[in-house]
Amino acid sequence: MKRIRTYGMILLLLAVLLSGCSAESIAEKGVGLLDKMFAGDSSESQTPAEQPESPEPSTDPEPAGQEPGHSPEAVEPSIPDEPPVSEEPPATETSQSAPAGDVTPSHTDATFFGPGESFRYLPKGIDGVYACTYVSEDETIAYVDPDTGKVTAVGPGTTKVTMHVEYNGQYDFECIVRCKWEADEKEPSLPSEPTLPPASTNPADTAGTAAISASHSDTTFFNPKEHFQLLPVGAGDDYACSYATADAGIASVDEKGVVTAVGPGTTTVTMTLDAGGTEYIFKCIVRCNWSSEKQ
Repeated sequence: MKRIRTYGMILLLLAVLLSGCSAESIAEKGVGLLDKMFAGDSSESQTPAEQPESPEPSTDPEPAGQEPGHSPEAVEPSIPDEPPVSEEPPATETSQSAPAGDVTPSHTDATFFGPGESFRYLPKGIDGVYACTYVSEDETIAYVDPDTGKVTAVGPGTTKVTMHVEYNGQYDFECIVRCKWEADEKEPSLPSEPTLPPASTNPADTAGTAAISASHSDTTFFNPKEHFQLLPVGAGDDYACSYATADAGIASVDEKGVVTAVGPGTTTVTMTLDAGGTEYIFKCIVRCNWSSEKQ
């Protein structure tokens, strides 16, 4: 810039010398020339306004199989399919008519020989909490307590008592109950409980003893404290009885002839009958079938 001004002054002085003009006219013309010169210089020396830098074109190679100038379409990530979930039906408890596993009934067939005799109908092989309900098909023959399972003889005949058990499943059991204390309704005894003929201490009265017998001759208990009453049958109203047990640790008997289960084992209960001045002796086998752990 300074050089231009210097050159301008030199040229102006040369013009004054050559033109022979007055100093005032040369000064006016020189100032105008200098202004034009300097105006042009100043316009050329000005730096144009900074323009925003345009983005450089991308030099990345186009993906294979893609036309130039086309942007790739957005591809959504694939979501893996969830494995199928097998829907199993909810487990339902099934009722079984036969024992399953170690669950069994305490009785399957019981015989009574007098009203009021009883036993407790219970499930065996259960350790823990369980629930039982009971139903008697004919309560005029045998009644069952719905809470305790105690089965009591009511009248002669045969019926069934059902026990429904809920313990890790549901189970149904049946027990045949026979009430036999009338001669015309007697049924053959079970093989496991044979009926023994009555014994008498008076052999001469064999004909008379045919009408007199004992209500029980062979009985099996399955639980402690079960009981029955040993009575004479066919002796009428005029008689006297006394009782004795061979082993009170297995079965006890009181003065009324009530025999009660005490401990496991087999023993004999004797009934001595005095009817019409004649003495009769009857023996009843008592079997207590359970393990000693149940006591």
